Amino acid sequence: MRLERRRLGRRGLPRPRLSSVARATFPNWLEGFMSRVSLAHLLQDARRRDYAVPAFNAWTYQDALALVRAAEQARSPLIIQTSGTCIRHNGLSFSYQMVENATRQASIPVAIHLDHGQERRLIFDAIRLGYDSVMYDGSMLPMDENIENTRLVKAVADEYGVSVEAEIGHVEKGRGDHEVLTTPEEAQRFLAATGVDALAVAVGTRHGMQSHDAPLHFETLDALGSALDTPLVLHGSSGVADQDLPRVARSLVCKINIATRLRDVFIQALGEEAEAYTGSDHIALMMRAHEATIREAMVLMGLMGSAGRC
Repeated sequence: MRLERRRLGRRGLPRPRLSSVARATFPNWLEGFMSRVSLAHLLQDARRRDYAVPAFNAWTYQDALALVRAAEQARSPLIIQTSGTCIRHNGLSFSYQMVENATRQASIPVAIHLDHGQERRLIFDAIRLGYDSVMYDGSMLPMDENIENTRLVKAVADEYGVSVEAEIGHVEKGRGDHEVLTTPEEAQRFLAATGVDALAVAVGTRHGMQSHDAPLHFETLDALGSALDTPLVLHGSSGVADQDLPRVARSLVCKINIATRLRDVFIQALGEEAEAYTGSDHIALMMRAHEATIREAMVLMGLMGSAGRC
């Protein structure tokens, strides 16, 4: 499939005012590209300075705007992700456009990421649209097929300067008895064959957890960190206990994904605000509820060690 390269910059818009720390830390910001940086560059800095970049999901424009505001207040780099629910409701193009608009004037480094892409056409469309990074999720496939598909995605993404995340092992949804942890040997084989920029691993977390008691296998995480050089990604991190997040962030995990936790905070706050609200501006109502999202996101940035990095 032939893809046309798309510039991300917008002529005529003022550059965001960047702190001296941000400019020194992220010198590769390009004129005309606003605050956007590659996932690979964000993760390299996180690894070098022992923190993890928060990767938060957005479903609406207001979600994305709240995440940017949280990162600006915390002076934290940020990854905003769109995935299945957002894309089913909004379509891929609009999902990208709403996040791109929310980040356009950001004063902190941001990457826009396609999360859990399983269809190659969707991933290639995301590359064409301007996503900074894409995830190919072939974790449910046999290893050889996962490798073959990931290599194809990586070859296309490399042509357009787009970072690639992949996954081995299996991060389940909810609470189940079946889990397949990632082994160092599998990870080494996969990385040698694909050369991806980031690797999502299974170490005990589960998607969609609403309690913060995921049984993390730190011995597995430590073994992966000793055997590998590529930045790791932790999915399903809403279930990770607050006291465990700093330890995770000091490992080879450089990207921590959280969706359910922020979504639940917003829904609870929206219900409370709606019960007491007597006005007619529903957007203002949502943004008031998002103040809780901003506070929670800033707490998470502190736990991940990303606050104050830019």
